[in-house]
Amino acid sequence: MAISPAVRQDLEKQLGKWASALDEVQLQWASGYLAGVAAARLDNLAPAEHAVHGEAAAPTLTIWYGSETGNGRGVAQRLAADAQARGFSVELASTADIKPRSIAKLDTLLLVMSTHGEGDPPEDAEALHKLVLSDRAPRLDNLKFAVFALGDSSYPDFCQTGRELDSRLEALGATRLMERVDVDVDFESAEDAWRPSLLEKVETVLKPGQAAPTGPHLQLIRDAESAVQRIDRRNPYDAEVLEISPLTVAPSTSPVHHVELLLEGSGLEWQPGDSLGLWPRNDARLVDEIIEVSGIDAEARVERGAETLEAREWLARRLELTQLVRPFLQAWAAAADSADLRALIDDPDRLAEWTAARQVIDVLHDFPARVDAATLVDMLRGISPRLYSIASSPLVADDEIHLTVKRVGGRDSRDRLRAGVASWQLTESVSPGDTLPVYVETNPRFRLPEDTDAPAIMIGPGTGVAPLRAFVQHRQALGASGANWLFFGARNRRTDFLYQLEWQRFRREGALDRLSVAFSRDQAERIYVQHRLRERGRDVFDWLERGAHVYVCGDGKRMAADVHQALADVIAEQGGRTPEQAAEYLDAMQQAKRYQKDVY
Repeated sequence: MAISPAVRQDLEKQLGKWASALDEVQLQWASGYLAGVAAARLDNLAPAEHAVHGEAAAPTLTIWYGSETGNGRGVAQRLAADAQARGFSVELASTADIKPRSIAKLDTLLLVMSTHGEGDPPEDAEALHKLVLSDRAPRLDNLKFAVFALGDSSYPDFCQTGRELDSRLEALGATRLMERVDVDVDFESAEDAWRPSLLEKVETVLKPGQAAPTGPHLQLIRDAESAVQRIDRRNPYDAEVLEISPLTVAPSTSPVHHVELLLEGSGLEWQPGDSLGLWPRNDARLVDEIIEVSGIDAEARVERGAETLEAREWLARRLELTQLVRPFLQAWAAAADSADLRALIDDPDRLAEWTAARQVIDVLHDFPARVDAATLVDMLRGISPRLYSIASSPLVADDEIHLTVKRVGGRDSRDRLRAGVASWQLTESVSPGDTLPVYVETNPRFRLPEDTDAPAIMIGPGTGVAPLRAFVQHRQALGASGANWLFFGARNRRTDFLYQLEWQRFRREGALDRLSVAFSRDQAERIYVQHRLRERGRDVFDWLERGAHVYVCGDGKRMAADVHQALADVIAEQGGRTPEQAAEYLDAMQQAKRYQKDVY
């Protein structure tokens, strides 16, 4: 409900007095903090409670978001908070929680849409995407809309889902409020410019008599879960490293470490299924190599956006050095005047294969060019946080978060560092006592069943087992009676059996009812988790018929698809169904939130 004029006047007086004591930097921080508080509270509302009712004259803005990792959700929440502050009534919803055809009833839609993988819509937006792009899509002549598209320029189909929806909405008769904005993983600056620009545009196109109320317009919003957390992607918490210990043994070809971080006093809350975001720091030796090869002045002060830093600091903390993206390659090809690099960029298949094994430093070596510090800083993409599935339950270690980290890459034959920035930092660069900037990224689409009696089938090869460890810990701590069945896979039992002793302990204690493992290199034929699912098909189907929830975590390029097909085969063979009926069975499980995936 709206705050009364008397209370509002008193609040204005108090806030004005408080704000007068702040300098410009402090005011900017306070503004962001309050917007974050409002956004976090919006996130804690149940779908039916997302409507924020303002004064009678306030128009309603509908904000939908499709998000795979939480970035889109965060943008939508901040947009909702800004709109509310301008006096709008806001209806905020995930595209997972709406009926796609309800789009035909809307007057104004602000759509924040991510793209997942190879140009695919995020899972929670699949139904909307399918409808809007189909021949059955409704006419939308009365709709005004705007699209904020998030993507990753390291993929060829950059912002594909947002672009498709934007184009199709126009084709269906809808009117753009403003041109679509496409952003990369370092989207903060673009987002900060887009939100006020969009809302100013919205205000100018409202019909007469619909002008939004002016002046402060604070409203009460009920928290549905917990206290507001102000620590987020933009305001990380410096967590102390407690422990780093190997989970694999030599001669494993994929070293994996268990990492424990202390969050005591942070106020952070999380649930099993959530991820931890880490802002990584590039290795000092890699930074030195880039400075040497490029020839830039490391101490030159460079301005980019709202920040001015020395070039070395930009390279160490702010810029992406371990992933190659097309915009950088195009800029470097121009600087180097390289026909070979241009030809490579124009060949998508060859480029994808080439970039998969190279980093920024390799481009500088292979295609020499001389640029100044400001030019190099401007060319490079901003660094983005890395997400790791949380491998511990807050009921077991309430002040700690555990991670399961696979080291990507390492040193090449010439002793040059060619590794993943975050995995190398976590497993090789930091020590107990060091601190790391982190935040919790919630994942409402990967949650344990509310019914503690429900069985759970958990499928997580490799480091995909991380959140499943948290699941088993959590269900044991709750005293859940539902049975748990874990499918785990790795290359070799002796070297790569992650958390082996813990699984054996869970089995003895009754927290893990069944454990099925697949070690692909321990025999002549390759055996993976999908093979174990088929081998135990009768029991798997029996669990499904008894209401089991299925969780899949890990590789989204091959494993998740292979597991999905194995489940479909089991349902068809054991349930006497056609392939089409098996697909419908799995679709129904997904709709009921009994089949959830956290893949990457």
